[in-house]
Amino acid sequence: MIGHKTEGSIRSSQSSSIPSNDSDFTHVDMMTDAEVEECFERMLTRRGIHDANARLKMSSFSVDKKRIMVAQDIQSESNTTQPTSRRGGTDKKIEEGKGPDYYVKKLSDTSKGVNVKIVSHLAVGLRTMPLSWVRQFIDMQGLQVITDLLTTLNKTKHRQV
Repeated sequence: MIGHKTEGSIRSSQSSSIPSNDSDFTHVDMMTDAEVEECFERMLTRRGIHDANARLKMSSFSVDKKRIMVAQDIQSESNTTQPTSRRGGTDKKIEEGKGPDYYVKKLSDTSKGVNVKIVSHLAVGLRTMPLSWVRQFIDMQGLQVITDLLTTLNKTKHRQV
């Protein structure tokens, strides 16, 4: 069924439970560009972004950026609509997996290179997550990790030149 999407299956999966794990982000990654655009417009409306200038500017974002924003919006909605106590212990790992500590750990370990998707998700998260999430990232030395990563990338770039 991979690669085969019917309109009904996408509609039903969007209206069912809100995604909360990596496979659900894959679901967003499998959406067509038109579906991403539609979800993005619904997200803007639901988030109360009605200013024409703001919507125009945001509509000019690349589809990839919109896809990330939609995926993170889904994750954000999932975290606010499903209390931790109801979800049980296994989902705690999922929550931690996308929390600030996840990004600090992933970006601290450059032995496997830098995963652009993780950096992109972090960039959107830092703009869209609650301030408490951003503060937690900063408290966990996240800015230092980003600085170290940029320094490493800069040194690597200069070695190749």
